[in-house]
Amino acid sequence: MLAQWCRWTAWVAAAITLTLAATPAGAFQILGTEVEEGERRLLWLDLTESFAAIPVRAPVHVVRGRQDGPVLCLFGGVHGDELNGIEIVRRLIDGAKPDSLRGTLVGAPIVNVLAFRLGSRYLPDRRDLNRFFPGDPSGSSAARIAHAVFDQVIRRCTHLVDYHTGSLRRSNVPQVRGDADDATVESMMRAFGLVGIVNKGRRGTLRRAATEAGIPSILFEGGEPSRFNEGYIEAGVDGTLRLMGALEMIDEAPAAAGPASLYRKSEWVRSGAGGVLLHAVEIGAMVVEGERLGTVHDPIEGKRTEILSPVTGQVVGLALPQLVMPGFGVFHVAYDPR
Repeated sequence: MLAQWCRWTAWVAAAITLTLAATPAGAFQILGTEVEEGERRLLWLDLTESFAAIPVRAPVHVVRGRQDGPVLCLFGGVHGDELNGIEIVRRLIDGAKPDSLRGTLVGAPIVNVLAFRLGSRYLPDRRDLNRFFPGDPSGSSAARIAHAVFDQVIRRCTHLVDYHTGSLRRSNVPQVRGDADDATVESMMRAFGLVGIVNKGRRGTLRRAATEAGIPSILFEGGEPSRFNEGYIEAGVDGTLRLMGALEMIDEAPAAAGPASLYRKSEWVRSGAGGVLLHAVEIGAMVVEGERLGTVHDPIEGKRTEILSPVTGQVVGLALPQLVMPGFGVFHVAYDPR
C-alpha cells in the first residue's frame, strides 16, 4: 500500500510540474504562416526531392486554440512502416476542438513520406531517419530531411510526442520512453498513464535531439509495424489526451487505470539457438527471474531450447512467433535494478 501511495504521489507531482510549463502569449507562426486563434490549417513541409527531381512534402496540421498555452507537437511515421502512430496523430488532430483548446497542436502524421510510400522503415538509401536528428543541411539525404523537420517544425514546439511501434516482426506493449533525468520529461511520461521506460534514446533520435535542444520529448511505442492495432491506437490517443490534460490544454481527459510503473532498466533476452520461436508468456506479463518466457524448437531434430528471464520485471516487447537465429532478440523485459 505504501509503495502504491508513493507512486500515486509521484504521479500527482508530475502533473503539477507540467502545469507550470507555460508558453508565452503572442502570434503563432510556423512554415511561413501565421495561424490565428481558433483556426485549423493544413500546411506543407518541403523535405527533399525525389529521384525525378519532384518535390517531396510532408503534411503538417495545426490546430490553434482560442487561449494561449503549450505548443504540443505530435509526430508519426518517422519510420514509414509504423502505421499506429499515423492513425493516433490523425485521430487527435481530427478530434481537437479549437474553441475549448488552450495552446496549439501541431500534428505531422507522416514525417518520413519517402519511406511511407515504400512501406518501409527506411529511406530509399536504406538510412534510418531516426538516427540523424537534429540533421545537417549539407549532409546526407537523411540528415537534410532531418534538418528540415527539426529546424522548421520541431523548434516551434514546447513539448513533443513521437509515436512508434515495434520492428522486425516484433510487437510492443503500449509504453512511453524518455530521459527521466529531465523533470518535465518524467512528468510527461507519468501523465501518459502507461508503462514507462527510462531511456535517453540513441544519439540522433528525434526525442533525444529535441530534449537536448530544450524541448521536452517522449516516445510512445505500441503494437507492430505494417498493420493497424486498434487497442494500441486507443492507448496512444488516451495517453496523449491525459498528457494534454496535465498540460492544461484541455479540461477533460480519459482516466488512467492507475499510476503506471516507471522502469529504470530494460534488456532484450536473446535466443541461444535457431528454430521456431513459441511463447510461454503474453506481452505485458509480469515475470520472475528464471521463469520460462518461451521455447525455440529445432524443426529438424526436434530439440528444444528454453528461454528464461534473467530478471524479475515486465515483458514490454517480444518477437512474434517466427523462425529465429541464435542471438535474435525475442523478449524485451523492463525492470528496476536491485
